[in-house]
Amino acid sequence: MKASTPPVTTPRMRHPDIPSSRNERGTPGGDNGLWIVLGVMAAYSAIHIGFRLIASTSLGEDDPLENLLVQDLRAIYDPRQPPLYDWVLYAVQSVTGPTIVSFLAIKYAALIATGAALYAIARRSIGSGIASLLAVETLALIYQLSWRFHEGYTHQVGAMLATATAMWALFRITAAPRLADVLLLGVVVALGALTQPVFLVFALALGLAAVAEPDMRARFMPSRVAIATLPLVMALGFLLWHATREGAGSPFVPGHAPISLAWPGWLRIWGGFVNALRAPLFYLSPLILIVPLVFRGFITRAWRDILLVVGRKPSAPSPDPAAPGVYERIILRTSIIGFGLSLVGAAALGLKGYASHVFMPLYLTSVVWIMGVVRRTNPAEIALTRFGRLALAIAVVALVARLANMFVLDPVCKICRWGIPYSGLAVELSRAGAGAGIILTLDHELGGNLRGELPSAAFAMPGSKLLQDVLPGNAQRPIVAVWRASVSDQVVQQSLGPYLQPWQSVASATTVRVPWRHLWRPDGYRFSDWKYLVIVRAAPVNRVP
Repeated sequence: MKASTPPVTTPRMRHPDIPSSRNERGTPGGDNGLWIVLGVMAAYSAIHIGFRLIASTSLGEDDPLENLLVQDLRAIYDPRQPPLYDWVLYAVQSVTGPTIVSFLAIKYAALIATGAALYAIARRSIGSGIASLLAVETLALIYQLSWRFHEGYTHQVGAMLATATAMWALFRITAAPRLADVLLLGVVVALGALTQPVFLVFALALGLAAVAEPDMRARFMPSRVAIATLPLVMALGFLLWHATREGAGSPFVPGHAPISLAWPGWLRIWGGFVNALRAPLFYLSPLILIVPLVFRGFITRAWRDILLVVGRKPSAPSPDPAAPGVYERIILRTSIIGFGLSLVGAAALGLKGYASHVFMPLYLTSVVWIMGVVRRTNPAEIALTRFGRLALAIAVVALVARLANMFVLDPVCKICRWGIPYSGLAVELSRAGAGAGIILTLDHELGGNLRGELPSAAFAMPGSKLLQDVLPGNAQRPIVAVWRASVSDQVVQQSLGPYLQPWQSVASATTVRVPWRHLWRPDGYRFSDWKYLVIVRAAPVNRVP
């Protein structure tokens, strides 16, 4: 009788609960995965940045408001929104000026760093190889990142990076806890708390997911917990202090109403619940729909993982060689707990109608677990190749669609922000003496874009604190109000009335018509119309003692 030969353990068949000694810190020799990720992400970013700068200097959906807010440095700008992104933007604009370059630099630097962090998570979770690289490439199969990321995203950029970095910092502690790593996790979480409120939901879910593992509970002694949470407590204290102070906010835009804790009503409660319920599918689409079609057995294996994480006590390694390891369990459990917390929070606050990218921190790192499931289904090499090519093809298609949006303009786009000739309007305003004055705009998109064209001017909106301070008396800087010509005189008069003299009327405003420019269409094939009015202030009163 022939003696049986014991199975040979390969890196692919290792039990995920036992980290490789080569993988405890950094990447082992000969693994160039991180450099591949950095190179590809840098090239991807350079392509998008280059075409964006060639197409237009106009700002995107969320950028104009931020461009108005950061005209000065403040502790907090909006009590409902943490200020880290604004601080970074202010610092970058001190070098680049208030132009599109500052927004692109922050956005794509964060994207590259996020890709590196996700690869580091994948290396510890599912090992080296194509699966870890594909975990980063899957970002191209998420609509919110392959398209919406390039069109909008401001504070979400910081939350995205903080989410991936916090998970990576926790995994370092899981591998070999050191005081420096515990402090690193605390600092990252504290910074994440300054990006978006929903990051705190992710941080709580991550902590609960970690302590569900006995090994993690042993690593987090009370002293380490205190070290890790101290920076977070300081950050939250800072936010609460400044958010509740009277007068907190930007002087350039009207103050926002604080979040109401009143009963939202059953309709908003149900709307918030539905919004959070569909968030995982909406955020991870179409990735979550494509993976089961490409890799056979994915749904079965993924469902087993969910049952394992939800139903069993992780007191010992599972005997199933295809079971998720400790890192994958933490990733999956974080998303499940975050999902549950979001259902409760969204319903309680009545968060109806929020975009799915708001829930991004709860599901971003789940792409690593998804590719871990794929690896544990032992996919054929041809399936991995097809998946990689599909992700690349979708990235190319998204780029081509964006190029059409930016260069073809109408009828491809609807609003066509990239073609609006703000520079021509800025020339007319300079002639009216507004180049170094105060420009009053009725909407933040117009004001934010004009600030990039007239960096020496100050910008404000009706009802802002700046105007309350400047208008009384005989200040030297001229004030010019500007608005879109499509806005009715009645609406404009109502907005500007408190700042006009009794004899002034918006009916006397000057109309400016600026032609659009195009790569191949004749100049003037389309026009944008605005109106502006120089606000006259009362002459100083000479009082006789």
